[in-house]
Amino acid sequence: MQGRTQHPDKQQDRSVRPGTGPVQQLHKNAQSITGTVQNLERKLHELDADIAADLAGKQGFESHLATLTRRKEDLQRKIDANKQWTDMFDKDVGPFQQKYVHLVEDIHSVYGTAKEFHAKGIQMLIDEFNYHVAYKRWDDTFNATPFKPK
Repeated sequence: MQGRTQHPDKQQDRSVRPGTGPVQQLHKNAQSITGTVQNLERKLHELDADIAADLAGKQGFESHLATLTRRKEDLQRKIDANKQWTDMFDKDVGPFQQKYVHLVEDIHSVYGTAKEFHAKGIQMLIDEFNYHVAYKRWDDTFNATPFKPK
């Protein structure tokens, strides 16, 4: 049996089917393209809004960065001034500080000698005048307050 042929009225011509003609296909394509363009325009508006928000945020950060930069410069000036002062202090006061250390050592030596002589003096009072360090006896003629240097 040979291939069946259809009746010409029953043949299916895709270009002639209702709603599928070239004009209708063009209309469908136009609607699809219009939808795509509208979707892209909406996304473009969203991106423009995001860019504007990012620029505002960037300006805020730049302003804050400028404030921090000024603060850093102020602190650096203070550090430099303090360093200059300490250098001057070490140069001008350093020799006096060395003298002070030597004076303290000399005073320590002199005071040690004074303590030694004080102890000898107390012992002389005990030996010669019958002095008692802890208390005064009723017949003592010598008046003194007990003191021992440290």
